[in-house]
Amino acid sequence: MSDRNINDIPWDACTGCCLCQNICLVDAIKMKENEQGFIHPVVDINKCINCGKCYKSCPINNVRYENDADPECHAIWAKDDIRMTAASGGVFSAIAEKILDEGGLICGAAYGDELSVIHIVTDSRDGLNRIKSSKYVQSNAGLVYREVKEYLEQGRLVLFSGCPCQVAALNSFLEYKSYNNLFTMDIICHGVPSPLAFRQYLSEKFGGKEIEKVDFRDKSYYGWSTTMNIYFKDGDVYREDEHHDSYYRAFLPILSIRKSCSKCIFSHIPRQGDWSIGDFWGISRVDKTLSDKKGTSLLLVNNSKGKDMLQKSADIWERDEIVSINEALVINKTISEPFKSHPARNRFFSGLGKVGFDKLVDKCLSHHYDVGIVGLWYGLNYGSVLTYYALYCLINDLGFDAIMVNKPKELWNDRYTDRNTISNKFIYSHCYVSNVRRSFSDWIELNNHCDSFVVGSDVVWNYQICGHESKQFFFLDFVKDEKKKIAMASSFGAGYDAPESERLLSEYYLSKFDYIGVREKESVDICKETFNVDADIVLDPVFICNTKVFHDLADSSGLQDENRYLTSYILGPDMIKGDFIRHVSDVLSLQCRNISNPNNPEEYYEKSNLDALDMPSVEQWLYYIKNCDFFIGDSFHGLCFSLIFNKPFIVIVNSNISGLCRFTNLLSIVGLEERLVYSDLDDLSSKEYLIHKPIDYDKVNEIIKNNAQKSKEWLKIALEGKKKYRTTVQDVLLFELYNRIEKLEKEINNR
Repeated sequence: MSDRNINDIPWDACTGCCLCQNICLVDAIKMKENEQGFIHPVVDINKCINCGKCYKSCPINNVRYENDADPECHAIWAKDDIRMTAASGGVFSAIAEKILDEGGLICGAAYGDELSVIHIVTDSRDGLNRIKSSKYVQSNAGLVYREVKEYLEQGRLVLFSGCPCQVAALNSFLEYKSYNNLFTMDIICHGVPSPLAFRQYLSEKFGGKEIEKVDFRDKSYYGWSTTMNIYFKDGDVYREDEHHDSYYRAFLPILSIRKSCSKCIFSHIPRQGDWSIGDFWGISRVDKTLSDKKGTSLLLVNNSKGKDMLQKSADIWERDEIVSINEALVINKTISEPFKSHPARNRFFSGLGKVGFDKLVDKCLSHHYDVGIVGLWYGLNYGSVLTYYALYCLINDLGFDAIMVNKPKELWNDRYTDRNTISNKFIYSHCYVSNVRRSFSDWIELNNHCDSFVVGSDVVWNYQICGHESKQFFFLDFVKDEKKKIAMASSFGAGYDAPESERLLSEYYLSKFDYIGVREKESVDICKETFNVDADIVLDPVFICNTKVFHDLADSSGLQDENRYLTSYILGPDMIKGDFIRHVSDVLSLQCRNISNPNNPEEYYEKSNLDALDMPSVEQWLYYIKNCDFFIGDSFHGLCFSLIFNKPFIVIVNSNISGLCRFTNLLSIVGLEERLVYSDLDDLSSKEYLIHKPIDYDKVNEIIKNNAQKSKEWLKIALEGKKKYRTTVQDVLLFELYNRIEKLEKEINNR
């Protein structure tokens, strides 16, 4: 008995080879498609007998390399009548026909119902014709290994072809027993594309037309090449080369490929099959006479059995030349190592089914996004990270794909670009992020990758926090005027306090915004009185996006604290706040889970006489608020998430705190103004009733829901609506001036 089964194999290592399904003694494992369209094993725990056989036999867990470490490499042609109906040089077809002539069987990938790709076993020429064409879609091997074994035990001759992982699976299923009547041929594999991607491609481009045949390598029109050819029952034919067909454009750069393929342990010498076959791309570099545009196969002979069979088949080859394997490796690299996934792979699959296939491929390959989000997500502050993540999720939920715009080098210091900070760890794990840009011309180039720009929430328009160093960056000075410019829940914090020269520039750039949404009433007033622009009040994005994302993040934290506790999150620690937290925890008989300011955690104990947790992750921060019995904090987003998670809370701040209006605005909206306590003004003992006073969260949630819906509609209109600002001659001249200044600065720096 074993407590391990196939679920213990990491999902991103699973190849979908179907070995576990075949080897299960009680049929407790079924292969089912995941959200990316790739098959993965699902274990029925009610049937499972915990034998552990699936785990022990999995090729990923039990890989064996038993063939030659220096295989003989052939450039080979079958006879022309075979070669012209094959994908490359016809090696598979020729050997398969020979085995059929000897009464044997062929096992390989064929089209099934609705152009799915499955493994079949056949003893006929018609069956062979179904198998021998290339199919750039992952094949479902089903229970074919069981079928192959039955034929082998009957003494039938069998040729099995498939991806290297499938050959490895068959070998493992047969317990590496040597069958003289079995020959295996593994494909020099590019990686397997998603069946879901294939279905969406066909549905979108050819929906409503009945497809007769799909041929990825039809030589009758293009010759030996990689082209898409689709034949329809009404007689129409679609043909497109690999540079223009969107399916090929996703397949070739490893955009639509299974995750495990990028670290395939079977793209390796020694190989898995008796032979390995593929196209001998680049053969003209070796011998021009071997490149006649009809197709040349690359054949690796991996053991003595394969060599003997090849010698016995000498009469079926038009040409057979032994060449250096190093020549083959120049282009056919997956003989010995896998291709790496395209950087936009995750983006491709997250957009699959949501964005049109052609458009999705174009966007992924060109690194083009609908929206660039400009803001302070890299700040060492849990609230900053989560408000931008919420905006990112919200924009994507509205049907637009977004990218987080990286920090300008002038702002703050390199500490905030460290990929190990709590903010960068989180954002880089959950979002697409732009490259770091070093100069104004770099920032202008970003216009080529985004259609619109949204400057996000938090105090991005506070001169002391941001503008003093980054000047007009958060007023989108680098964004071209033909791009839409939106502010979403932006804030001036305690106000706008900048030199008149900067104010004039800010006024100029704000006038170019198409839609301005700010977080507080005070910011509406500043926009009107200081910059002569109109603005609307919108809620912070954490209230507008689907709050399920925060529950899911908290649940993924890895924490399991069974105690009853109070959570505090204090950015500005002092003894008054510390004493108040201790008092409330004593009154409620709760343990404390104190979280400090990530920017200066070392001063927390000194100023509050409280111990703090050791820098929780963003997910853990959410966990401690979601699962606490009471929350105390001086952070705006601590307040936000105590409301989102429906927690009893008290906000304790100094009355002169910067940005006090954001607390008072939000609390007045939800009718909980009394929950704001001033540590420097109030008699805290008079506020003790708040510890026990319940909050009517049915009422609060309804208020937030109504306001969130209005704010969401505002953003939807801003993203979908027409651009309002029109470029002027002065704009063009100013932009040209910036470019000239940038060039002069570079020239000076290079001297």
